[in-house]
Amino acid sequence: METTNRYIFLVLLLMLPFSDALCQQDYIILETNDTIYGSITQAFPFFSKKIKIRKDAGKQHFNYSQVSEYRKNGVKFMKAKSMSLKGKLLTYHCKVLVDGTMRLLEETQQEGAEYFVYYHGEFLQINCKYFSDEIWEILTKCPEFSEKYADYRASIKAKDWMIFPAQRRIWVEMIQYWNQQCR
Repeated sequence: METTNRYIFLVLLLMLPFSDALCQQDYIILETNDTIYGSITQAFPFFSKKIKIRKDAGKQHFNYSQVSEYRKNGVKFMKAKSMSLKGKLLTYHCKVLVDGTMRLLEETQQEGAEYFVYYHGEFLQINCKYFSDEIWEILTKCPEFSEKYADYRASIKAKDWMIFPAQRRIWVEMIQYWNQQCR
């Protein structure tokens, strides 16, 4: 009897790493807001503009233009959109660094990472070493946020140069704090 309990314990212990993966199923959200659940087998590799998802009924293929967001292996990705100075619609393939009412996105396909804040259906690009006036105005409408990060913007503007990985960490912290305290 005792050896049987040991075997059951070992089997349960070995299954533990897989339990999270079973709960976090891959999905695709199309531009039409339809959600398709399954297992993503390929997601826009290199120059391909296709994503493939396997379901019980077989495989489906979607073009990049059809997909607004997806989750593969527990990591969420989203397509950010912005207008160029010439009025052309630009799209960016982004990893969601912070999810919530306000999202922080990091572009993943180009050499230099671009960052966006997604809030109320609008993509606000971070064009400099600190949040734009528009993003900062949204964040500081929350008294708790303003109190905690009151000196941040002035101290950043005074610096001549910055290390972006450090900035990314503080941006993640700030957006997470805002999502928890302010929404």
